[in-house]
Amino acid sequence: MRTEIGGLERLAARKLVERAKGVVMRRMGLDEAAAFAHIQRQARNARKPMKEIAETILAADTPQPG
Repeated sequence: MRTEIGGLERLAARKLVERAKGVVMRRMGLDEAAAFAHIQRQARNARKPMKEIAETILAADTPQPG
């Protein structure tokens, strides 16, 4: 059961990174590999998981109501 939960958490994190990669590709005009490297570099420099960086990128890309 724990293995399944861990697998689902990793899948969810991977999906977040994929969506954030798309945002970076669109914003910065990068290809897929360069966008992934950009997120990876940000995570390394901030000493945070890629999932957290992806969440930040996606939050910044979400239009604010009002």
